[in-house]
Amino acid sequence: MAGGAYVMIAVVALLAVTTVVYNVFTPVVAGISPVVVTLINDMDNSSAKVNSLQTIEDMANVWKYWPTMIVFGLVLWTAAAATRRETISEG
Repeated sequence: MAGGAYVMIAVVALLAVTTVVYNVFTPVVAGISPVVVTLINDMDNSSAKVNSLQTIEDMANVWKYWPTMIVFGLVLWTAAAATRRETISEG
């Protein structure tokens, strides 16, 4: 059970870190995005403008969903760790 306890402690710690990082940096990202979009809209090159705006939109989508991806990864890791067989060593 030592392996299972390690996994549960690691999952709780990683969930806490993910929550703190997301909550701390979301206002920063929300404050920077409009400034960057304004600077991009002032550009003269239209193809660079379109590509840059698409990149900023993609980054905003990744920022919205990365905690969900981490949570699903942790759930899969927990399930895999809980179902694996412990080796039996003869002493």
